Amino acid sequence: MIPAANFYGVQANYLFEIMRKEKRLNAWKLVGLNTQTIPTSKIATEVCAAMIREALSGIPKKILQEKYGISRSQLFKVLRKDFREDAWKLVEGSETIP
Repeated sequence: MIPAANFYGVQANYLFEIMRKEKRLNAWKLVGLNTQTIPTSKIATEVCAAMIREALSGIPKKILQEKYGISRSQLFKVLRKDFREDAWKLVEGSETIP
């Protein structure tokens, strides 16, 4: 795998994250992978939607980290549309909770 990382000019750990489908979900969609089957997180969709709403309302990220007991990287993953599409759909109103 390291020669492939060198070929593409990325670090090996980043390439592993792509292969584990933790990064670049839009690229996986281009090759025909249904990203709905990828486990998005252990954090419930509704909780992620609440975090997104609060972040959009201007609550500082540091406060959100403390409130929800998550790391900085976990919060940034929640706030990425391509990583937590399910939660963003709830926030944007295109889906409802069954």
